[in-house]
Amino acid sequence: MASSRSRAITERGSASCSPRPGIRFGSSMVDAPRLDLEWLPGEYAICRLPAETPTPVWADTAGAFTSLTRTADECSIIAPAEHVPADTRAERGWAAVRVVGPLSFDMVGVLARVSGALAAAGVPLCAVSTYDTDVFLFKADYASRVVSALAAVASLPPRSSSAI
Repeated sequence: MASSRSRAITERGSASCSPRPGIRFGSSMVDAPRLDLEWLPGEYAICRLPAETPTPVWADTAGAFTSLTRTADECSIIAPAEHVPADTRAERGWAAVRVVGPLSFDMVGVLARVSGALAAAGVPLCAVSTYDTDVFLFKADYASRVVSALAAVASLPPRSSSAI
């Protein structure tokens, strides 16, 4: 008996990477609903600490977006730059937008839509997913390019000077 995947190939004539309308790779996503994005205030730093480093006190930012990830090789922390000590190994000057959520775990293509639009505009990024949403960080110098690049897939107002 043929598997459901092979039946799908036979019935449609080819395999599909994406069963949901509007979420496709390498083509327009006009059927997909627009995403609502919002700026996170301030500037962020992406920090690298040795893997065995205990969580630093400055990483407890009381409600501001902060992400801590540990691997066998490193401890990475994304935090508001104002909280990060000057002697910490860090890449500073990042701005951030988040998808207004919460997002359902069965949503397909959110990261692909945003990162694809930014890649096409030549904007390097760092993406972080949380339980409720996705956050995209990029160098603050790219802010106006980000707004233009995302216009086709998301609603994102220009960044106000008070958000910096």
